[in-house]
Amino acid sequence: MPFKKVNIKEEIAQLKKDDLEFKDAYELLQKEKLLLNKATRYRKKVDITQPQLADKSRMTQQAVSRIERNEVSPTLKSFIRYLDGMGLELDIRKKKVGAKNHINVSARSEERRL
Repeated sequence: MPFKKVNIKEEIAQLKKDDLEFKDAYELLQKEKLLLNKATRYRKKVDITQPQLADKSRMTQQAVSRIERNEVSPTLKSFIRYLDGMGLELDIRKKKVGAKNHINVSARSEERRL
């Protein structure tokens, strides 16, 4: 039996349209990915290696790598450790009125606050 060519973007769009539960789960995963990718970009920007971050955050280098490759959904405790290792913290704010269901991600280091 031959393989059927599938357009993943179209399939996802159709599933989001047909299944609200799928849409909510998909959008939540996209927000998580955005947050993790922003933290990874920050680590690279400030020239912290994965082994250095692992040491500072009391995690293994493999755990840091899995988080950064979006292979795992880290627990809140692990994510806070990950951020702490870079001198970052989470900032929780109310969404702006009229804002769509997008995540507002900001990485603030303790250095900038001093």
